[in-house]
Amino acid sequence: MLMISRTKKIKRSIHFLVRILILTHRVPMTQHQIKLAKTLTFMGGIPFLIAVILKSLDLNCPILSIDDFTLRYGAVIISFICGIHWGLQITHDIPIRGSLLLTSNLICLIAWATILMDAKYWHYLIQISCFFLLLTVDRKLYGLGIFNQWFYQLRKTITTIVSLSLAVIALLD
Repeated sequence: MLMISRTKKIKRSIHFLVRILILTHRVPMTQHQIKLAKTLTFMGGIPFLIAVILKSLDLNCPILSIDDFTLRYGAVIISFICGIHWGLQITHDIPIRGSLLLTSNLICLIAWATILMDAKYWHYLIQISCFFLLLTVDRKLYGLGIFNQWFYQLRKTITTIVSLSLAVIALLD
């Protein structure tokens, strides 16, 4: 009995040390990797900007409307960001009130529900809210030292671009 208890304590101690090492040992990204991350992020915003242009010119694709495309693409991007948060929660011991597992899944499901909505403006407003909720989580992660400043700045910029694009599309509706 004493041996089992001691073994459990050793396993807990090892697990605790591994979690500390994972949290404190981050391999810094190279300048090339940071530049690539920024480029890919801004490229991800291009479809929103193209949708604004097409909507303002009243051009529609015969297969998929601009609104349907924008909402589906928005749900994909929100899911991607939620996946980042979900991955962080399962690989790090993040001291955030509420679980990132729960919030990331909930926000993702809400974003996908907007595709099914037939409510003028509301689906855009909900997606914009999802983007800002995720940015609020990112601000907390930045404050905890989990995200670097360049990444948080990038997220602020792209969230603004995407949210303004969604708002303009909603207003042009």
